[in-house]
Amino acid sequence: MQYFNHDDDKVISMLATFFGENTLIPIIGAGFTQGEKTGLNSTVPSGDVFREIMCDAIVENKKYGEREREKIINKSFSDLSQMFFDDAWVDINIRKKILEERFENVTINEIKRSFLRDVAWPYIYTLNVDDAIEKCSDYIPVLPYDSSLSQDSRYKKTLYKIHGDISYELRHNVSRLVFKKSDYLASIDTNRTMLNFLSLDFKEKNIIYIGCSLDDEVDISFVSAKQDLVNYNITNRIFFLDEKPDEIDEQDYIAKGINTIILYDKKEYGQIYSLIKKAYAKSEIDAPELEPFCFDCTKLGDSYDDNKDYLVSGVSKINNREDFDNKIIPYFYGNRDIESDVLDSIKEFNVIFLIGPRISGKTLLSYSLLSRLKDRRKYAVGSSQRISESSFRKLLCQENSVILLDSHSVENNIINLIKREKNSFNEKNLKLIICIDSNSEEFRLWGMDDDKDVCAYRVKNNISLPEVEKINEKSIKVHLPTFNEGKYLIEKIFNVFEIIGEVNLIKNIPLDEKLYFLLCILATKHSVTGQEIVFAGYDLDEIKAIAKENTPFLDMQKISKAERVDHTTFKIVTYASSWVVAVLNEFYINKGKAWCVDTLIKFLGRLYNKDKRLATQIRMFDNLNYMFRKGRGNSNGVGGLIIDVYDKLQSIEGRNPQFYVQKSKAYYNSYDEEDVVDKMEDRIRELDIAFSWATSNKDETAKRDIIHNKALLWIKKMNKINVKDISEKDFHCSLLSILEALNNDDNISYSRTLSDKKSRSAKSLRYYVDKVSSSQEKSSMMLKYRDEWNCLKMKIE
Repeated sequence: MQYFNHDDDKVISMLATFFGENTLIPIIGAGFTQGEKTGLNSTVPSGDVFREIMCDAIVENKKYGEREREKIINKSFSDLSQMFFDDAWVDINIRKKILEERFENVTINEIKRSFLRDVAWPYIYTLNVDDAIEKCSDYIPVLPYDSSLSQDSRYKKTLYKIHGDISYELRHNVSRLVFKKSDYLASIDTNRTMLNFLSLDFKEKNIIYIGCSLDDEVDISFVSAKQDLVNYNITNRIFFLDEKPDEIDEQDYIAKGINTIILYDKKEYGQIYSLIKKAYAKSEIDAPELEPFCFDCTKLGDSYDDNKDYLVSGVSKINNREDFDNKIIPYFYGNRDIESDVLDSIKEFNVIFLIGPRISGKTLLSYSLLSRLKDRRKYAVGSSQRISESSFRKLLCQENSVILLDSHSVENNIINLIKREKNSFNEKNLKLIICIDSNSEEFRLWGMDDDKDVCAYRVKNNISLPEVEKINEKSIKVHLPTFNEGKYLIEKIFNVFEIIGEVNLIKNIPLDEKLYFLLCILATKHSVTGQEIVFAGYDLDEIKAIAKENTPFLDMQKISKAERVDHTTFKIVTYASSWVVAVLNEFYINKGKAWCVDTLIKFLGRLYNKDKRLATQIRMFDNLNYMFRKGRGNSNGVGGLIIDVYDKLQSIEGRNPQFYVQKSKAYYNSYDEEDVVDKMEDRIRELDIAFSWATSNKDETAKRDIIHNKALLWIKKMNKINVKDISEKDFHCSLLSILEALNNDDNISYSRTLSDKKSRSAKSLRYYVDKVSSSQEKSSMMLKYRDEWNCLKMKIE
């Protein structure tokens, strides 16, 4: 047990550190609102006072005497509550009147308001049922019996009401306050998500109790009873007292998990709030919020070891310490063909998009661009970071700056914020460089195709001959193999891996199911938080051990205050995308297709119930095709594996229209067996059904995607049929479907791919049109539908 006085500089610094790391979480008890005024001009009771109130109500209702009263008052709080909330003991109208009088429309003094308003708590737990906190702040309450509580609640200013809510209680006939023994037992199941959050916070963060008492049974006893106190001294559990307990009483606090006590003067409760505000103010000075995003790039020299390490792991050690730096430009980097054009566009446009497939060099290109800009402040939000909305608003206030947003670094709320605020960028001289993975969900969310203030560049993953020559010239200088073999950048990297012997290192990695799960997530989103690991059903310590075994390819990092809030303090990140894909393909080669499919299905099936968004991100076709890109015998993706994944996922996700969009993409891109025409027909029928569901659900995004993918299926089907066997019905149906996709103004980015002569789908469409146009046998069909046919030909010219 450690003790501090409230005015001790050491405790101010300690709390400031916790604030700076965003690891200080308050649990607010009865003392916070005890004695405060309610709407009916009464006061909020303490736990002991409420025991008296409940006892009096029971005695009055039953017309008991002093002997019975003494027996009732000596019951435990939960047993007394059991009687009070039973209509046989207290009339429901009397009970609701007591609750309304004592707990509704509570007001608190300015010191406590400031505690809620001026300190940016990531979220708050309260054991109180009154409405003081939510009425005096912008924290939104969530209730303990909400079984559908989302993981994303941590991103909002959330008030977790562990014991329930008076507003709900007064407006419903069934009591849902967690006071009785039966309530505690029921809450273990119905309140599982909130209790899991609380358990993670106890394990990973520093807990500070405000207004809690050991003497109050509904306070700290309930919380501490749910926690594993094995890691007693790893985090701080902070309690406030007005005098130091003796050795015997100290054991009571230790038994409840308390390991830090801060002493204040008797009845001077304001000293508690003053200390917290001082510590928070100090944290704002000591740990500037935007510091994690300040851009400071390292350019490697001509050392073979440094450049080889970077090529393999994506990071470089800093001064031989255990820290790693990922903002690096290797010596062998050669400027991209579009680099000068992008640099010129930054002068003209405020928002620049760099759009390209995974491992196409978008990040390195961005680092090179930022390094060449000397006339402004520079910030970079990496793929492994998830910036909070409040921090991003502060970034947008940095005048004469350029901000890089790497792929997967922002969520919908940030995208919408940029759309709203971009008209002010000229005034601030603010520039944004935004990297996006093509065909990703993020790509469509931006939806800025026709915005005149925006400029977009395509970054190709099949680098040009001049680009290869620049890289190879510098690679030779640092004694690295040249990047010649393979069409795509990732294939060139794999070839270099093999030459320098790194593939042997990959082959020796133990292929554990938990590593497979971890890499599936990291291949999808570059980082995973401790909370996401727990909610996926895995043990934190086991996954941490796997990350440590695979350092520096995998790295554990603290979640900074400027990032989105998590109920844990760490994330596992990777900057070695090539390594991740290489190891996943070792699973495919050594474990086989069936193991990879079945293990992934098992993982996704469990994940759908806990983190549906992550599950759907993993099963996106483009993501699966990226994950298993270098499979044996198929350089463009393990087609059979991906097809099997979708066929088996159908039993889990077969009612989701977007699932059939992804399944159709898999068949369009990967299926070429003898029955390909029949399979295309099956997928078209599935999309027609999915379209009807999307229409009923008013899901416009799914409808747009279905229209586009249905056209692609028709093109593939018609190209696989001998021209003489094309029926009039199929010809007309395919024609209407393709024209619908080309005319789909709500999905411009996709419709343009059908008319862009360089895209694969446009080439397939051109092949179909040329095949039919050159056939004399089909001239009658072309004549019958000449208006539509001529329209199609005109659109692809």
